Amino acid sequence: MELHRSIYSPQPYWELEPVELIYRGPEEGAAGTWLPILPLRVRDSTAIGPGMPIRVEGGVRAWPVWELRGPLGPGVRMTNRTTGRWLEVGREVAEGETLVIDTRPRRKSVRLGGENAYRHLVQPGSTLWPLPPGDNTIDVEAGQMGASSRLILRYTPLAPTT
Repeated sequence: MELHRSIYSPQPYWELEPVELIYRGPEEGAAGTWLPILPLRVRDSTAIGPGMPIRVEGGVRAWPVWELRGPLGPGVRMTNRTTGRWLEVGREVAEGETLVIDTRPRRKSVRLGGENAYRHLVQPGSTLWPLPPGDNTIDVEAGQMGASSRLILRYTPLAPTT
């Protein structure tokens, strides 16, 4: 009997430099749009809200981790206009609270203060969607923002190994 050794790759892609974009809530007395803070690496960064452009390099879809820091009113909705997919959080994220939405395969989760918070996604309809390669247009709708409100987007672009 001949034994064959197989090597399986959990992810057949090269990981490129991770990207982190940090956006903040409005300054006291400012209008309700969010303005970006200097991120670790900026890619076509503009104010978050309707029509936010995000460019994903590498030729392979990227799975984002979204971190929302309160205060943010209930009904925070993120829509990828490029794909039509969306997700909505039906619960308020209070001052000092952090909601993390991890869309990565085998790690998918929604956590509020470290606890399972998947039930706070509006169902049916909310999906933990990837960012396709190339240009994406993301709309973010959020109410009850304050100066300490944050939206942090993290993802690792991937490239084929061949």
